[in-house]
Amino acid sequence: MLVEALVSFMLFLLASFAIYGLLANSRRAELKAGQTLAATGLARELLEGYRLNGYSALKTGVERGSRSFATSRKDVDGVSTLDYSVEVTEGLGGKYKSIYAVVTWKDGRIDMESYVTP
Repeated sequence: MLVEALVSFMLFLLASFAIYGLLANSRRAELKAGQTLAATGLARELLEGYRLNGYSALKTGVERGSRSFATSRKDVDGVSTLDYSVEVTEGLGGKYKSIYAVVTWKDGRIDMESYVTP
């Protein structure tokens, strides 16, 4: 009887640890998804801002910066920071300009590119 109880308890512990591991992984995935969503939104915002200026107003070069925003998960508030760089380059024969945005954060990176013609 004691052996059966010990075996059942060990199986219960093993199952509990497996479920705890799944919960921890899902929390990490949720955090990464939120950061990726914020970074993608920033990259799109930067590209659209440059595109709205028009071809003639775009100057070749690199702009760097960072944006911070408040985060809130259940009872924990914090601040996340996204670093970005936007590079404008002249296309082949001056027929277009390329806008390349890179947004990075502690655990990831997003790259987006867009083109503007005269």
